[in-house]
Amino acid sequence: MSVKWTEEQEKVIQLRNRSLLVSAAAGSGKTAVLVQRIISMVMDEVHPLDIDRLLVVTFTNAAAAEMRERVGTAIEAALEKDPYNQHLQRQLTLVHNAQITTIDSFCLNVIREHFNQLDLDPAFRIGDEGELLLMRADVMAELLEDSYASGDSRFDAPSYRQIYLDYHIYDCLQMNVALAGRNMGRLALYRTRAEGAFTDQDTFALRALANHIGLACTRCLQNQGAAGGEKRSLPELITTYSLTRREGEILGLILQDCNNEEILAKLVISRNTLLKHLQNLYRKCGVSSRWDLRKLGP
Repeated sequence: MSVKWTEEQEKVIQLRNRSLLVSAAAGSGKTAVLVQRIISMVMDEVHPLDIDRLLVVTFTNAAAAEMRERVGTAIEAALEKDPYNQHLQRQLTLVHNAQITTIDSFCLNVIREHFNQLDLDPAFRIGDEGELLLMRADVMAELLEDSYASGDSRFDAPSYRQIYLDYHIYDCLQMNVALAGRNMGRLALYRTRAEGAFTDQDTFALRALANHIGLACTRCLQNQGAAGGEKRSLPELITTYSLTRREGEILGLILQDCNNEEILAKLVISRNTLLKHLQNLYRKCGVSSRWDLRKLGP
């Protein structure tokens, strides 16, 4: 069954030789329109374009993979109708090398191809998170030592002297604890010079601990509401947690005990779009599972 595009979507698909900005809510068909625009450019009867001449940039690897799969599927469908079309046969081969990628992967590829112009070692690599945390910690430690040695006036502040100097504090690790847009406080750990500076493992542990505390606080508030007999309707939940229209629709279906396949069928959205909305729901509502979402409603 062919897709029936709206007038605005059709304009986006067919318009050429100018810049376009398409803004719409999640699940409204932006990806489908972009795929169709790519296909229409590749299959243009007057000026057909090779797909590897296009740059398609997304924010996540999953979105890039989905985009490449959709484009490849559309080309295969067109080739089934016209199996001797050499241009389409060529596109089916080129799609695997097409620049359908994330923005960071694209930038990395540009740097690898032009490292000599940037005066970079061709053997450069991207540091992992642990390495970067250690480097940041080392830089911060050196900065503090240099500032203290230079007589920085901030080290003469009463708060610094009363807290850090009086208690011989050498290093501090702090993190805000927040969930669903609600700031619940700050978690702070301190060490003396004898105990040494915090490591990247300590940072990871604090992050995990902060998340658990945030979830525990949220659930405690929810349990207090449930103990008092408070059960909110779907419109109240949408208002309380500032949910979008699509997030509210998905939450409503979850409260009706619909599984993912049923939600996909009812809302006609992609699996990646659904997963993105579920992640937003968990974050905004301060929960970590569908079961917790169900407990919010009547």
